[in-house]
Amino acid sequence: LRESMKTQFLTSRHITYIKGWVHTESETEFEQIVDSVTDSTYDLTMSPAPINDSDVPIKLSNNKFVSAFEPITNMYSQPRYDELDPTPIFAPFYAFFFGMMLGDVGYGLIMGIVMYLAQRFLNLKPGTKNMVRLLMYISIPTMLWGFIYGTFFGGLIPMTPILDVNSEYNKILVISLLFGGFHLFFGLGVKGYIYFKQSKKRYILYDVIFWYMTIAGAGVLVSFLFTDILLKYSTMALVVMIVGMVGIVLTNGRDAATVPGKAASGLYSLYGITNYVGDIVSYSRLMALGLSGASIGLAFNM
Repeated sequence: LRESMKTQFLTSRHITYIKGWVHTESETEFEQIVDSVTDSTYDLTMSPAPINDSDVPIKLSNNKFVSAFEPITNMYSQPRYDELDPTPIFAPFYAFFFGMMLGDVGYGLIMGIVMYLAQRFLNLKPGTKNMVRLLMYISIPTMLWGFIYGTFFGGLIPMTPILDVNSEYNKILVISLLFGGFHLFFGLGVKGYIYFKQSKKRYILYDVIFWYMTIAGAGVLVSFLFTDILLKYSTMALVVMIVGMVGIVLTNGRDAATVPGKAASGLYSLYGITNYVGDIVSYSRLMALGLSGASIGLAFNM
């Protein structure tokens, strides 16, 4: 590869012209290398990459904890140069939800010890090392939820649970859905932050606050299926939800050329609430996998 790249340089009898990318943190090191290999006979110019240039290569820059989650980001796609790196945003949620799904002190303990020893004594490639560190980190919330569920090797070692997955599964289901709602609201908040950085402040109202109102209002009304604790807020929730829905219909079709087109597009955007409902309901898997894991562990022990 190094030899083939030489054919892409502009070269005359006395001069070689090279143009490329260098990471900001490596500028000084790069200049020292150029100075060394050219015996100080060179002309070097470095300028910041254009923020909207899609050709800029991406190098994620995170601390030791967050960098362990970068393989998950790379599994989907790296952000563009002008986008947020999602890794530090989803990393704590990933660890927390993983722990909730596995939720066993013994399994987490073994996973943490094995992964720590693998890092310490094995010569691992960078990608494999990150994955091993990831498993080591998420062993901690696995043990934390194991204490909450009171499971140690699937019940092999008796513990007193804070939440019993075998009898309080409805309570765990509600907690899972609440976590899903919080996660969804957090994601919308990130969207609002991106609009703020792009100086599109009115879009925060259109695409974030109106959705907050709609989902929160609907959430209060749906909660009556489980509890009457928010019953006194029913009228307020209904008004907030309707205002949010009207706002979505009036503003989310703004890219359409005609008034009927804007209205139709706005109504279609409001239909997207079914996606949000589906997203929140999907968090029931946190309960389901925690329950199934405990049951499989118990069956294995028996």
